[in-house]
This record gives sequence, C-alpha cells and structure tokens, in this order.
Amino acid sequence: TTFVIFGGDGCHVTDTTIRSGSGRGIMLGSNGAVTDCVVDAITGTGIEVANRCRVADNSVTASTNGIVVSGRGSRVDSNTLTGNQIGLNITGTLNIIVRNTASQSASRNFVIADENAFGPIVDVAGLGDMSGVVGSDHAWGNHGF
Repeated sequence: TTFVIFGGDGCHVTDTTIRSGSGRGIMLGSNGAVTDCVVDAITGTGIEVANRCRVADNSVTASTNGIVVSGRGSRVDSNTLTGNQIGLNITGTLNIIVRNTASQSASRNFVIADENAFGPIVDVAGLGDMSGVVGSDHAWGNHGF
C-alpha cells in the first residue's frame, strides 16, 4: 500500500493539501490528529486513523473511501466529504461521529458500525429549505445529500 503521509502514534497532520495518489492519502496510528486538511482524488482512502484520534474540519473529495476509522475512541467532527465512493466509513467501535456532511457518494454517504455514538444522520437531498426537516437543526447532526 502506498501512503502520501504516514504518521505513527502521536502524530498530528494539520493544514495540509494532498492532490491525487493511490493507497491512502493520510494514515495515522493512535493518539493523533488530522485537522484542517484537504485530500482530493485518492484511489483508496483519503484519511484513515486507528485509535483515539481526532479527525476534524477536513475536506475529502473524489476518493474511494473519504474517511475511515478502523480503531476505537476517535472523534470525527465537522468534516466535508464530497464525491467519494463511501463518504465516511467507521469500521471500528466506541467512536463519536458528529457534524459531518457527506454528499454525492457513489455508494453511501455514511457507513457506521455498531457500538459507535453519532449524531442523527439527516438526508437533506434536494429539500431546499431544511428548517422543516426533523433533525436538520440538531447540534450534533450529520447531513447527507
């Protein structure tokens, strides 16, 4: 597998832009963070983390998997995922997933395994004014369209 950025345990990747590649754009071990990054056109996974990581305020587009969390105890917050095969793919457990937006995914916007905590997933595709949609104004809501 090819990595554009591979960080072991305790690494922090911030304010980084990656455009095109294969394998994984950014991959971290445990106890790290990926924040404020832009990842575009990765044949594979845009961002992947293992255990106890913070993944926040990133933008991932046109990748096979936008963001993958394979471990436990991570927080995935306020990311924008556009045009990926799967937007957000949480295969691990005991993670918290809030305030993310996924759109135009070829397969699914959100895939979240059992034993995770997440804000409501609200489908707002083509609705225009979202104020009448139940859950769209929830503070921890994840939106798909």
